[in-house]
Amino acid sequence: VDVKLSKRISSEFTLGGSVEDRVNPGRVRNDVSGEYSTNVFNLMAKLPPNAFPIYHENGQIGGNSAYYNPWAEITETGYYSTNKRSAQLSAKLIGDLGMITPGLSISGAVGFNTIYKSYTIASRDYARYDMSGQQFGETSSMSISESAYNQWRNFVVHGFVNYDRVFGEHHVDAMLMGGYEEYNVSSTDLPYKDIVSGGRLTYSYDKRYVAEFSFAYSGNDNYARGKRFGFFPAGSLGYVISNEEFLKGNKIVDYLKLRASYGLTGNKDNGSTRFPYNQYYTGGNYYLGQSNAASYYYVQNYYANPDATWEKDRKFNIGIDAVLFDRLSITADYFKEKRYDILTMPYDVLPSFVGFKRPELNIGRVSNQGFEAVVRYTGKETKDLTWFVEASAWFARNKILYNAEAPQNYAYQYRIGHRVDQPFLLEALGFFNDQNEIDSSPKQTFAAVQPGDLKYADLNNDKRIDSEDFKAIGYTDVPECTLGLHAGLTYKGFDFDVLFQGALNRSVYWSGSYFEAFQNDGQISSIALNRWTEDTKSTATYPRLSASNNLNNYQSSSFWQKNGDFLKLRSLEIGYTIPKNLTRKIKIEGVRVFMNGTNLFSLDHMDGFTDPETMTGYPAMRTVSLGLSVQL
Repeated sequence: VDVKLSKRISSEFTLGGSVEDRVNPGRVRNDVSGEYSTNVFNLMAKLPPNAFPIYHENGQIGGNSAYYNPWAEITETGYYSTNKRSAQLSAKLIGDLGMITPGLSISGAVGFNTIYKSYTIASRDYARYDMSGQQFGETSSMSISESAYNQWRNFVVHGFVNYDRVFGEHHVDAMLMGGYEEYNVSSTDLPYKDIVSGGRLTYSYDKRYVAEFSFAYSGNDNYARGKRFGFFPAGSLGYVISNEEFLKGNKIVDYLKLRASYGLTGNKDNGSTRFPYNQYYTGGNYYLGQSNAASYYYVQNYYANPDATWEKDRKFNIGIDAVLFDRLSITADYFKEKRYDILTMPYDVLPSFVGFKRPELNIGRVSNQGFEAVVRYTGKETKDLTWFVEASAWFARNKILYNAEAPQNYAYQYRIGHRVDQPFLLEALGFFNDQNEIDSSPKQTFAAVQPGDLKYADLNNDKRIDSEDFKAIGYTDVPECTLGLHAGLTYKGFDFDVLFQGALNRSVYWSGSYFEAFQNDGQISSIALNRWTEDTKSTATYPRLSASNNLNNYQSSSFWQKNGDFLKLRSLEIGYTIPKNLTRKIKIEGVRVFMNGTNLFSLDHMDGFTDPETMTGYPAMRTVSLGLSVQL
């Protein structure tokens, strides 16, 4: 609701709310909540399909000592019901102070957000029977419990002073703000509190030269006094060259702007312990004497760090915006960032034998740089035809400059100089094909090796394959480069829109029950059809099968790391709008028939076994829809 309260005062009021009920199977297995049916999905992913029948001929539920029955988990265990209620409220007052000076205004805003969740669990267990008739578990009566699950509250109050005025060829736009924010995780936890303030001053002359200075001065209660507040300034310059006299009236450049910015930003949410400046203690039991009596003790936990403070990031950006020939628009940016004061364990200066748990210190550093560009061409519009094509590209590469890692025996083991979250793996060289090859190769220490097992590279030439032979291989699962192509046209009532998206310089890792045949009493998928055997040793693409866990073949290695690049047809839509001279005869303004699809196909390196984006869990869905839009 927006209300004009007086000539100079207006208000904005927003109220929203939602109620969500969710019901899932009732049992909690392996300390995993039943709220989202995680247990059932995990069970179906691991359970071999021939382990036991759903139920036996006499009606008894199938199962064994290792596995519950997925069907019975859904139908026989009761329910886990959650109720979630949320409410949002915001109110804003805006006052025009033009009577003091034109362009001056003041505003204040208050926001409140609360989420409350409760649950009801009606749970029981059931008896299951293997193929021999042996019983596992007991059928129990239903037990019911109810409780408040959690509550979140967020309260925000902000105040603003704005000034926007034009003096001939001079334009001044300024803003000052201050506020208080509080976030409660639950009614028993201490709230997170922030004081925020900032400002911006923008000046432009003759619509050609633009300069801006902005700053933020914010405080967070997570740090000790003297370390809570951070000052983060930024400045930018812009030059609209197309507004110069020497370019006016030309037939090539319609708009051309150069811009650059440099500034400092801060990050308070850096994963640190709550109140790291406090000294915490932990307890446990020592068992002493011949009677093995328990004696409780307290010991120092992570060492207090009163100097912990904000993580910071210096950012530089230079860019260009252009419109050429009234058809071609170009936006391009180059950026460079240096993030520092990252909280990191000081493994290189405080070894574990110092006798206390090391605190995190603001000593980590990471760099990141890249570019982003969008190019769009709009075709000449005619009576029957309009069309456009837009291409976009984004590239960014980061590097760890310093992370205080522990001293390593070999240079290839250090993470400094590599990407954040860089995979360190064994280098797989293929399969052992016979015992002679095993005997003549370095000893692999993870498990006894047989023909058909994976063979690894000995990086330090010590004739042993062990933890010293892991090195940086491949990319992370976050792509360094993303690409997009968007095109559309209309022709005599027909319309067409298509969007392609791609990712490059990306690695993914095949792990878990779907990829690791028979491991952890799991199932086997078609991924192992071309496994190593004596007959397929020259063409095999999968190690020999092992009925028990194989600690050699399922080490983290380059064999299981795959190229994660992909190109996907994200969306495609085709439609037809019936001419208005036909629809108006039946008093309808417009009728459009359309068909669209999402995730229609993917070009990737997964060989059809999985989706390169989701890898595990519920896959991306391909959807095709037919629709009718009627405007009355």
